[in-house]
Amino acid sequence: MKFTRCAALATSLSKSTSLRQQLLRRLLPPLCLLFSLSGINSYYQAFKTANEAYDHWLADSVNSLSQLLSWHEGRASFIFPNGAQRMFEWDDTDKTYFHVAGSQSGNLAGDPISRPASVIVNQLGKVQLFDATFKTEVIRVAVLNVSAPQGGESVEIIVAETQHKRNDLARKILLDSLFPLIVLILVAICVVWFELSRALTPIHTVARSLENQTHLSLDRIDDTVLPSEVHPLTHALNDLLDRLRTALLTQRRFIADAAHQLRTPLTGLKLNVDDALRETTWAGAEPIMRQAQISADQLVRLTNQLLFLARAEPDTTRTRFKPVDLIALVFETGAQWVPRSLEKGVDLGFEAPEGLGLIIQSDDVMLKEAIANLIDNALRYAGAGARVTLEVRRFDAQTAVVSVEDNGPGIPEHERHAVLQRFYRGEGTQSHQLTGTHGSGLGLSIVKEVVQTHGGQLQIDTGRDGAGAKISMLLPLLTINPSL
Repeated sequence: MKFTRCAALATSLSKSTSLRQQLLRRLLPPLCLLFSLSGINSYYQAFKTANEAYDHWLADSVNSLSQLLSWHEGRASFIFPNGAQRMFEWDDTDKTYFHVAGSQSGNLAGDPISRPASVIVNQLGKVQLFDATFKTEVIRVAVLNVSAPQGGESVEIIVAETQHKRNDLARKILLDSLFPLIVLILVAICVVWFELSRALTPIHTVARSLENQTHLSLDRIDDTVLPSEVHPLTHALNDLLDRLRTALLTQRRFIADAAHQLRTPLTGLKLNVDDALRETTWAGAEPIMRQAQISADQLVRLTNQLLFLARAEPDTTRTRFKPVDLIALVFETGAQWVPRSLEKGVDLGFEAPEGLGLIIQSDDVMLKEAIANLIDNALRYAGAGARVTLEVRRFDAQTAVVSVEDNGPGIPEHERHAVLQRFYRGEGTQSHQLTGTHGSGLGLSIVKEVVQTHGGQLQIDTGRDGAGAKISMLLPLLTINPSL
């Protein structure tokens, strides 16, 4: 299943587009929109420029025709020689029209040109300019109203021309402005592609260094050469590599320690079996087989504790946490050890304030195992006739305490850190010399793992009256009885 998922992930990654392609795909639409808006603006500016140039010519033409007016007794006359008119109207591209009319004299020259009912008028000095239609063609019209010097009729002079040259000039200006813009966009795309390739080079270098790493060399990524935008990813990868390195080191150490610890009881069991097989009578084989039974029991307990320790990982147990009544759980666990304590000749007691409600977020199976290890440890090392007290109480508003206290030999202060390490038995200590007890060296290390998984603390102190040992688990509370 895992290989199938990896293959599917690799296939999806191979089908995914590169960062360059994604960036270009996201940049092209706004660039095209910008190009379109720039084109529209360029066309408007080009047409405006062409209009202004030719509008000045029309205004000059209207003013020139106004110089041909003459006045007699308040009435206007317009003299326009045929040769001059032909020169005025001649153009190889556009057609030019004119019309001169007096308010009293009527049509003086040219063809009448009607003004549209609704029109946008531009003013250039005294000349009005607007668009109109004449003989099915769109024309540009310039109008100048001239009044008689001494009073009399007014004269309207109109000059119009078609707009072919204007449109040609506007298109030429537009093309001349769009070509550099197209080149600029293409250059921008090439620059983005090139610079992005340069920026991605360190990422490829880091990727190759990661490919060369093995489970024996999980070095952190050097992200000093990478862009700051990639640092969150590299930091997450470095954290992952640190956790993997720690997990692998822990696993290798655990396997090595487990192999070493299992070898001794297995070797003892094999020797016992070999000795028993050499005996010819049951009377001679029975004590050897009983010793083999003890070795097998030790081996079973050691194996169970190793398996439990391997499962006591924070990342795998948090998902099984649920609200647990701590007092009920501790009482139930302690009750299971009463027969064992009676067999050992140890007085096992339980103390908890009445009416106290202590609820924690916990994996009850793990917590029971931790409490059982503390009780087992006390029963083993306290000795016959000792007193072991299992206590639950509130430490403060956010913390509960579960402690196991005995009045046995105790744990010397210089040993208290060492006894929490895996496979440390403390066989040279006073407790071992007095009781002759052999442990697996995993009990307290399991308790430590469980407490850390629950986000708590483990404390080792001297018991009451300065005798024995008191081991306490400080666990964070989920809720607490508000009446207390």
